[in-house]
Amino acid sequence: MNRESAFEKDYASIVESETLMFDDLGKFLADNDIEGRLVQDIKLCVSEAFNNAVLHGNRLDTSKRVRLRLSANMTAFIADVTDEGQSAIALIEKRKRPAPLDEGGRGIDLMYERADEVILSTAANGGLSLRLVFKREKTKRNISNDIEVSVSKGWASKLQEES
Repeated sequence: MNRESAFEKDYASIVESETLMFDDLGKFLADNDIEGRLVQDIKLCVSEAFNNAVLHGNRLDTSKRVRLRLSANMTAFIADVTDEGQSAIALIEKRKRPAPLDEGGRGIDLMYERADEVILSTAANGGLSLRLVFKREKTKRNISNDIEVSVSKGWASKLQEES
């Protein structure tokens, strides 16, 4: 791939839109020769961002849309997910990490762990825009390094303390 490739689409704020988005994302990744562990990380993060936009940003309001913009070149993959809710940057930045046995609340943490950059901004429409940047060549995309990253962030010690 020697050129920049882009995709943009608006989706209805309904749960079923995730399947359509996931199909579009998978095709874009395949068309741009993005493979291996990077595909897994991208799909996980974009899916989390998309679900958060539908459920928390737009609150399943069928009059609102979620916009997905994808771009890829030789060095990076970028996904922009924008909702039409009220920007919640302050809430996201102030939130506490969920307890190990809590059911939800880990999506944003997963994005920060897996993406090379996570950028939150207020969209022109007042909603939240979340940008995920993934470098195509990333050495940490293997199990041993992922364990080191988790341990260095204190997850292992927190889990041990609560056991």
